[in-house]
Amino acid sequence: MEPILNPKKIVEEYFRIWESYDLAGLMHLFDENAKYEITPINKILNGHVEICEYWNRNAKRQQGLELSWHFIYIKKSYVRVNFNAKFYDNEEKEHQNITGIIEFYLKKNNVTLLSETYTKSIVGDY
Repeated sequence: MEPILNPKKIVEEYFRIWESYDLAGLMHLFDENAKYEITPINKILNGHVEICEYWNRNAKRQQGLELSWHFIYIKKSYVRVNFNAKFYDNEEKEHQNITGIIEFYLKKNNVTLLSETYTKSIVGDY
């Protein structure tokens, strides 16, 4: 039986995974039936396959990722984080600055629901 991580460690691992686009790590972190809600584009991803497809696409399109984040609220099974991501979007052919909030709903060592909301601005070189 693996030790139960604290909520802070789970979220820190999520951002490490995002920075490295570690799909295997992502699947280990998410429950196999997890939901991933992306509010601005009204999309809900269900389970490992859909989440992995979304992240695989992002790994190809987010070039030069600069990521920062900080905790807003931490509880045993819920964490809220403010984040900022800057990158060149290969699909849109533009520099983007994404600022938002991610809410993590946790059970043991897994994310069972991730809810992300953000605003996107198009920027020149950063």
